[in-house]
Amino acid sequence: MNPKFFWLITAILLVFFHRAEAQRPTRIPRIGILEARSASDRPQVWVEFRQGLRDLGHMEGENIVLEYRYADGNNQRVPDLAAELVRLNVDVILGDSFAASEASKATKTIPIVVIGGRDAVEAGLAASL
Repeated sequence: MNPKFFWLITAILLVFFHRAEAQRPTRIPRIGILEARSASDRPQVWVEFRQGLRDLGHMEGENIVLEYRYADGNNQRVPDLAAELVRLNVDVILGDSFAASEASKATKTIPIVVIGGRDAVEAGLAASL
């Protein structure tokens, strides 16, 4: 995994959780992970991501919940999976560029973080950097 990518995601989530911690949440934060591919396509990314969360004191199942949704290469499933994460009221959605694009159609209120892929502005996911 590209170290710059790892630290970028970690920094974004650190800011997110710092804000959430300052507000003293009454529930455990939930991160939606949405990918058009299958879980076995790049498991090391999520191993390192979970390790980064642990390094910041966030333990999956204890003080943070990760909701994984994989379309297993069937892009037609992604909109339904995105809608499911929205119904679960996750605090943020992480996804590859295609999944993030579909998630942006499902919600305008949940922050979406693009992991890898195309430029977010070019993909129409952000107005500007």
